[in-house]
Amino acid sequence: MRVFAAILLFSSAFSLAQTSHDKLAEKALAYYENFDYRMAAETYSQLDTSKISVLRPLSLSWWKIGDLGNAQRGFAKIVEMEGHTHDDIFSYVRLLRQVEYYGEAEKQMDRYTEMQPKSDITLDYAKNKGRSDRLKMADTTYFVMPMNMNSKHQEFGVSYYKSSVVFVSSRENTEPIRRRYNVSQLPFLDLYTANIYDSNFVAIAPFPDGINSKFHEGPAAFTAAGDLMIFSRNDLKPNASGHYYSHLYSSRNDGSGWTTPQQLAFDTTACSSVHPSISADGKWLYFSSTMAGGDGGSDIWKVEIMADGGFGSPMNLGTSVNTEGNESWPFIHPENNLFFFSSDSRYGLGGMDVFVAQVQKEKISGARNLGAPVNSSSDDFSFVLSADKKSGFISSDRKGGRGSDDIYFVDMRSGFPEK
Repeated sequence: MRVFAAILLFSSAFSLAQTSHDKLAEKALAYYENFDYRMAAETYSQLDTSKISVLRPLSLSWWKIGDLGNAQRGFAKIVEMEGHTHDDIFSYVRLLRQVEYYGEAEKQMDRYTEMQPKSDITLDYAKNKGRSDRLKMADTTYFVMPMNMNSKHQEFGVSYYKSSVVFVSSRENTEPIRRRYNVSQLPFLDLYTANIYDSNFVAIAPFPDGINSKFHEGPAAFTAAGDLMIFSRNDLKPNASGHYYSHLYSSRNDGSGWTTPQQLAFDTTACSSVHPSISADGKWLYFSSTMAGGDGGSDIWKVEIMADGGFGSPMNLGTSVNTEGNESWPFIHPENNLFFFSSDSRYGLGGMDVFVAQVQKEKISGARNLGAPVNSSSDDFSFVLSADKKSGFISSDRKGGRGSDDIYFVDMRSGFPEK
């Protein structure tokens, strides 16, 4: 009887421990899926990190909150564990590039190549292998300068609007209730207008006419005439899966103000669509999206803007731009001959890098990395180029900035080097 009672006691204790573990795992997953990576990392750390199913989301959470050291050490273990995937190896490659361990990154890319010999990422790597030193050499035709208007929060995503600019920021507002976003614990993003003076922004003000809501807005794009804007806004409520997505909205200005924003009809609720850019003739909208039918995580698409104000069917830009990874932040230059975008999967210096491709008869090809100083080992994105091609802006979370993301002025006094 005593033996039976001891067995019952052990069984009950094991059951309680298992229940407690399962609840903690469920809580960690909920934090992760709700983009609260700080709490996800804290919770996953309390589980058995010798299991790849725990160490993977834990390391990804560390990565999301900028703890690159722990994330790197985590993935160094993951890629040697049973059950690791080619995606794990490529995540490790990206982390190694961010901390500028380019030699080890090349070794891991060789492992990735063996597992994925025909992938777009592998083919791009084969063409560029060994070029990291060349990309790190600063191109003296560029001068990249931080802007005085940057705050301790986020500033990014510049777009040209008539003779001024519009950008995105999480800077503090004057409202009595200050809301915070789970990912960054910073205030929610809003659109701001500004004038350009001496390579800086002045007369900064919130975008007018109630475009900003209590959640995220931006970035935005405008037609040359300034009568149509397309911008992204995140969902006010989670979908059936508990996820918040971002969608594209349009608003028109007839001279008396901006109309109530309307979600674009083709933008489905099952994906996120962001980062709009409108061609100078007002006929094409470029954007990045996770919609079905793409090549990877986030792809760049284009859609025709119809004469009646409607939109056609989205078209994927294909493998000349997109990979199995993430491509985003498209910008079509007003002359319609240069197309800029960011990628975290093409050969680069780390994080997201900016690439430029040639446009000929609406065909985009020949993507190349802009290298330093436009790119760094951090995330570099949202590159825009002025109509005269002598200046531009880039957003980055590189070292030395004031906030988590900052805007930098790009001076190209001799014009943009197109080749």
